[in-house]
Amino acid sequence: MLKVGIERRSSTPERLEKIMEQAGNTQVQRLEKRLGGLASITSIEPLMGFLGTITGLIKAFMSWEGAGANVTVSLLALGIYEAMITTAAGLSVAIPYYLCYNYFISRIKYISTEMNEYSTQFIDILMEAKGEGSR
Repeated sequence: MLKVGIERRSSTPERLEKIMEQAGNTQVQRLEKRLGGLASITSIEPLMGFLGTITGLIKAFMSWEGAGANVTVSLLALGIYEAMITTAAGLSVAIPYYLCYNYFISRIKYISTEMNEYSTQFIDILMEAKGEGSR
């Protein structure tokens, strides 16, 4: 971003600010490029776990229905076991991904804020060097 500012330093302060803002936005877009996939995994994994929970409970209830009054805990256990395992697996994947996603988002926001501050300082320094004073 500063490279673009240096290359276009002869522009008016307003134009230079827009040029540098556009360069900064391009850099932020590059940083955010693959966050969509991470966000998708974070959103979909708990749903996959929930789907497994539902299918496991369906199996348990189907076993119950088939056994009628003769239902036993061991007959229901397989479906309940599937329900719990899939829920745990979905959350085990989603939680770390969610933490990573939030970390990357906060870093991008921090970098974006820094870029804005540095570009403002750069333009001020450039204008002072040209003798135009502070904006």
